[in-house]
Formats: sequence, C-alpha cells, structure tokens
Amino acid sequence: PTTTDAYAHYNRCLRPLQPMPTPTTTDAYTHYSSAIPQSTKDALIRSLTRRAYNICSPEHLNKELFHIKKFLVNNGYPYQQIDLIMKQTKDTMQRSKKDADKAVEEPS
Repeated sequence: PTTTDAYAHYNRCLRPLQPMPTPTTTDAYTHYSSAIPQSTKDALIRSLTRRAYNICSPEHLNKELFHIKKFLVNNGYPYQQIDLIMKQTKDTMQRSKKDADKAVEEPS
C-alpha cells in the first residue's frame, strides 16, 4: 500500500459529520512479527495516535482510537503495548500543549 492508502482512513475524521471510510482504506500496516526494529513498530503507534488527536474532532476521537487499536491488534501488535504507547503519546502531547500555552502567557 502507498502512504496515501496507509493514512486514507483519517480522511473520515476531517469532516464534522459521521466518519466514513474512503474506498481506498486498507488498514494495511507492517505486521508485528515482521523483521523491522521495535522502535519502528512503536513509532507507528505513536504517529497514528498523534495524527488522530490532531485531525479528529472530539466527537469522533474515541471511535478512531478504537479503530486504530483494533487493526493494530489484528496485525499482531500486543494490546498492552498499544495502550501504553497511546497513553504516553497523549501525555506527551498534553505536556507540550501546556508548555506552549504557558510560553504564550509569559512575556519575554
């Protein structure tokens, strides 16, 4: 699959209406048992999570995160690892936002 195919399912989060998968959505990612570094597998979870938080509207975020977990589990990723990395990613994004908000509030 192409990069466009790999991220096509996020198009459904760009609209405020009910998310709909695009015809090219394949949810085809590298299987967990493939011979790629663990850091690459972890980065996939982080990037999909970050993208969902950045693109999805609040009313569709939980549904999209569930969808990501579901297809990663179907690709052999351990559920506990998915949950841990998603939580770490969310926490990091929240800390970054707080730091950015604080920097805006404080005059230089």
